[in-house]
Amino acid sequence: MKLFSEENIENVLNKYLQQEEPDFSRIRWFFRRLSMLGTPNAIRYVSKKFSSLIPAISDICRYFISVANNQNEKMYDVGEELINLLNTGIIRGNEYFQISILSLFTNTVHFNHIHKIIEMYRNGSENIKREVILCANIFKKSDWLRELKEEYPRLDNWSQRALLIACKNFPQDEKKFYLQGIKTKLNSDAILEKIIINWAIKS
Repeated sequence: MKLFSEENIENVLNKYLQQEEPDFSRIRWFFRRLSMLGTPNAIRYVSKKFSSLIPAISDICRYFISVANNQNEKMYDVGEELINLLNTGIIRGNEYFQISILSLFTNTVHFNHIHKIIEMYRNGSENIKREVILCANIFKKSDWLRELKEEYPRLDNWSQRALLIACKNFPQDEKKFYLQGIKTKLNSDAILEKIIINWAIKS
């Protein structure tokens, strides 16, 4: 793992990028290996060099997903760069790319900028809404999450489950009353929802 420091990763990627014709086959291969290794040390480089790495974007997004849980330091500057990426045309036009980047925020508070992520909710697809709810859960944004309680019936199944999970951050009495109300309306086959509700009430 020591060999895969930020400096060493930057040197390798710069070598591939600075050729007369950038070697994207090797860059894609390298990101696949980094995904297997699980090191987050390429995130900062990607956030700054993204426009040069677009031909490898699919492998980069898979890399983002694979390391989402592995950040151990606060990287607010990287968080800002990632938010900026979400507003670029190629990312904004591809839901998979958006979710891959947002997955970094749903697994750690080290990137911060939750207020900017919350702004994505209203105009987001159902999948984006789910990721924003999960981000709000990580950051314990109970006040904002409370505003979604009346929206629960209109959310898709996975966004509903995300909101049920996030309810664990509510005050105990409010949480119990709200979740028990949902539970009484569930069908008998809604086993996962019932498990989540029972877990959230006890959390």
